[in-house]
Amino acid sequence: MGDPLHEQAETLAALGQVVEAAGPYLDGLPERLVYDRSAEPLLEELGGPLPVRGLGTKAAVERLLRVGTATATASAGPRFYHFVIGGSTQAALAGDWVVSLLDQNALARASSRFADAAETVTLDWLRELVGLPPG
Repeated sequence: MGDPLHEQAETLAALGQVVEAAGPYLDGLPERLVYDRSAEPLLEELGGPLPVRGLGTKAAVERLLRVGTATATASAGPRFYHFVIGGSTQAALAGDWVVSLLDQNALARASSRFADAAETVTLDWLRELVGLPPG
């Protein structure tokens, strides 16, 4: 337990845990406090000494979801008026999941043609949006 090389079969189950937690978390955002200070003690569960063995995929994801959904700043919710942190639209959230799923590196075209094309289109659109000339 705890060796990612021996837990390949647990990938879909771990993603299922996230999907299962996503519904209640997203549904609760409109009423949720932007930050619930009373949940701060849960953050201590993330620390401690470096373990000799990992928790394993299921237990690690469960801990992150339990602590994270209770203590995360609700920046995707309608009552968050602080910094512009990122996309909180449905498409942005799904796009972020796609990025994590595909795990591409846009460093160079040789590392991922897909990532290179997506980055190039994005840069072209941003250039057009702010009125910069081609190139």
